Order: sequence, then structure tokens, then C-alpha cells
Amino acid sequence: MIILPKKIYLTAMKKHWKVSYVQSSGKLIIIEHPHRELVLYGKNYSKRAALHLLIRWVKLKSHDYLSELLNQLNRKVKVNYKKLIVRSQEAQWGSYSSSKTISLNYQLIFLPPTLVKYTIFHELCHVRCLDHSEKFWRELKKFDRHWKKNRKALVDADNYIPVWVRGAKF
Repeated sequence: MIILPKKIYLTAMKKHWKVSYVQSSGKLIIIEHPHRELVLYGKNYSKRAALHLLIRWVKLKSHDYLSELLNQLNRKVKVNYKKLIVRSQEAQWGSYSSSKTISLNYQLIFLPPTLVKYTIFHELCHVRCLDHSEKFWRELKKFDRHWKKNRKALVDADNYIPVWVRGAKF
């Protein structure tokens, strides 16, 4: 059963949006109005189509936010990576590849800011050290004093993801 949200809270950004659904002529569209209100307009659309549109909106918000935060945090770490990919990842919050690509899970946007920053610092530190050696953890500690606590908290971080997102497979 698909549940459509009436509110969307992007915890990392500390912002929420009210969501409304309006039957109208034309194809299904989403419009972000002032004062953080999202309205989905459309004629005879399915809940699945509406959910797909909402997830796409979240992914765009997530990409913008995570890109900006990555650049901001990298001013402290000062490493060179080639690109950022924000996507849906089943089992990981982030990864770094030897091709110098940082991948972040779009669902990070629902996590508390401290866990998002931990994840980004973690991936930035992988630019200097690809493995999880003692050297890597020493490097991470320079940027996140509470890395052990944050690492442990990420184990249960799925609990921050709203039900309407967890059930969506797009």
C-alpha cells in the first residue's frame, strides 16, 4: 500500500515542506510554492506516480544540499576528487572509488546533520586512504571528534527514513 506524505521533513537541512495534492487537468506535475509548500497537480494520477515524483524532488534537493555540504567540508579536508554522484544505494550511505568518485546516498537528507557530516568526512578521508586502516581512522578523527559514536549511530540510521521513502523502489 502506497502512503503519500502530507509533510516532508528533510532533517539534514532542518526544513520541512507541507505537501498538497490537487486534481486538475493535465499531466502530473509538482510545484514548489513559497513558504515551503509542495503541490502536486494532475488529472487521474496514481499514488505510485505521485510518489515517484516526490522521490525525484527529494533526490534533487538531496543532490543540491549534499553537493554544497561536500564542498564546504572539503575546505577543511582539502583533497581532490573527480566527481560526486548522489543516488539510491541499498546498503551504503556513501562510498569512494579508486576512480576518485564520491557516491552518496540521497536518503542522507533524512538523517541528522552530524551523521551526514560524518559520512561526508568519512568519504573525503578515503581520498587519502582507501582502506579502513589505523591511518584512515586517525585522519577521520581530525575532522570528526565523535566519529566512533557517529559510526555506531549509522547502523540504525534507516530508522530516520520515512516509511513512504523506504517502501519506494524507483
